[in-house]
Amino acid sequence: MKPGMVLFCKNFVFEDGTHKNKLFIILSHPRDNICLAVKTTSQKKWRDDKKEGCNNKDGYFFVKGSSNNKFFEEDTWVIMEQVLLFKCENIKAALDSGDVIVITNLAAPFVGELRNCLKSSDDISEEQLAYLK
Repeated sequence: MKPGMVLFCKNFVFEDGTHKNKLFIILSHPRDNICLAVKTTSQKKWRDDKKEGCNNKDGYFFVKGSSNNKFFEEDTWVIMEQVLLFKCENIKAALDSGDVIVITNLAAPFVGELRNCLKSSDDISEEQLAYLK
């Protein structure tokens, strides 16, 4: 696992018990067998505002679809207000089984922008912040 890996998860189970395919971005190197990740969405119903870049006070980073040197073809919100900690061994097992697929590795400068946005967010805990150091 490394920062910038974009993972496609088949049938991710959400907090409400629903299942849906979902993209995640790994933003940390493994630490104590844990990787920090954030979800993405291209669902326009999630937000109406589309201010490009870091909107940490509103809990997201917006990427305009087909922006230069970025992976996302559609307008995409990287959701900073829902930070996830995954066990690396679980990700590796899901990769081995095909339930998770590595889609791409994002460019380091863009990953740095995402990490800096998350670091300055009101939504990140001290525990989660430690994974970004």
